[in-house]
Amino acid sequence: MSRPSIPAVEAQMAGTRPIGANIAGHVAPSSWPGLSGPPIPPPVPRQVARTRRAMTGRQQPCRQLVMLARMGTRPAMTVREAATSAGLSVSTFLRFAVASTGREGSDTMAEWGDFYHDGMRALQDRFDGRRVADRLAEHRRRYDFWDEDRLLIENAPFFFIATSFGDYTDCSLRAGMPGFVRIVGPGTIEFPEYDGNSMYRTLGNITRNPNVGLLFVKFDGRTPRVRINGRATILDDADALARHHAAKLVVRVVCELYSNCPRSAHDLEGGQLSPYLPRPGYETPAPEWKSRDYIRDILPINDPHASNTRRGRQEP
Repeated sequence: MSRPSIPAVEAQMAGTRPIGANIAGHVAPSSWPGLSGPPIPPPVPRQVARTRRAMTGRQQPCRQLVMLARMGTRPAMTVREAATSAGLSVSTFLRFAVASTGREGSDTMAEWGDFYHDGMRALQDRFDGRRVADRLAEHRRRYDFWDEDRLLIENAPFFFIATSFGDYTDCSLRAGMPGFVRIVGPGTIEFPEYDGNSMYRTLGNITRNPNVGLLFVKFDGRTPRVRINGRATILDDADALARHHAAKLVVRVVCELYSNCPRSAHDLEGGQLSPYLPRPGYETPAPEWKSRDYIRDILPINDPHASNTRRGRQEP
């Protein structure tokens, strides 16, 4: 069976299909009236280049619409209306959706933007850390869950969440019975908003600014922490509420993930403080990650463990 082309989608849709999650990546024909067969393939590189040139000055509106679809808000507009809103033809809108977000449910670095801003870069350069920072981003930054991420997130009894609006920031704790955070798709989680103190500081910030920071940590001294830079949306439809017992609302987060080693997390379960934290008269051991083959030869000049890790020393 031949694959439908993007112009074929434009012709057959006739502007009647509300924008949905399948727009963010490849278009699944089963989700479009009158179409069948395999998904529309990603554009070839020359199509991507042509689309990017045509999108000059208009990338952000298109990305915002695609992100709305990925977060499941399903705005009341058709694909044609969404394209018109971005100042594009439907075919260009669809090409850019594929080019900028990759396969369905898998966001790319291009969509999320730079991992480090100028302030971070200045400090990296001051302390000779840019090489390590870039290598860690290359090896640890991701847009779907590793097995260790799933194990930690799906069994977490709590996590920390930071939100902001304007100059105001807030950090809070969300807790529940293990399993209260659900992985609902590639790179996407949901958690319930339970009965609380009626202040709505976290969710109130999300209504104004969807950018959130989440930290999943297990205080056992062994498990890597999972850090999430996310884009959140608030759901109140019946299906979402039914997925989460006792939920007043549901928060869905599309995730950019990276992990940290556990050396700064104390072993509260065992009642032991971390042996990796400095104290007077004590030489800290090198954490395992500094001995990895992609790190050990590029540590900062004044790194206290550089000479040991280059000789292959491992943590005890």
